[in-house]
Amino acid sequence: MAEITKGRMAMGWNEDLERIALQEYELQLPRFDAEVAWELGSRLRTMAADRKLAIVIDVRRFGQPLFYAAMEGTTPDNVEWVAAQNNVVVRFLRSSYAIGLKEKIKNESLVESQGLSSADYATHGGAFPLAVTGEA
Repeated sequence: MAEITKGRMAMGWNEDLERIALQEYELQLPRFDAEVAWELGSRLRTMAADRKLAIVIDVRRFGQPLFYAAMEGTTPDNVEWVAAQNNVVVRFLRSSYAIGLKEKIKNESLVESQGLSSADYATHGGAFPLAVTGEA
């Protein structure tokens, strides 16, 4: 029974991976600078406020923070958590959720497969790479 359940979860995880890959491919910006980061962050903050979400929004360019907002209900620990998720995106150029799913499918963690610290790399959903059209 456990093998059947694991197989079903893996099928769902693979579907999620396909969706995320499509999002990462399609969600490209024509340009990315401080103004775009502020507009993006502001829109996300408005959506989070409307939905009463306890999230942190952190928009960066090559490690430089361009927009940061911590919504009601977040804690000081979220600063480190977001940094660990961002580390995954910077290292693998994929969303933290996609990398986490790939590790789940292999039944591994980044500690096991890459030798990375779980304190410094968080593979839970939340961090997403921003791509600019025409740039690698």
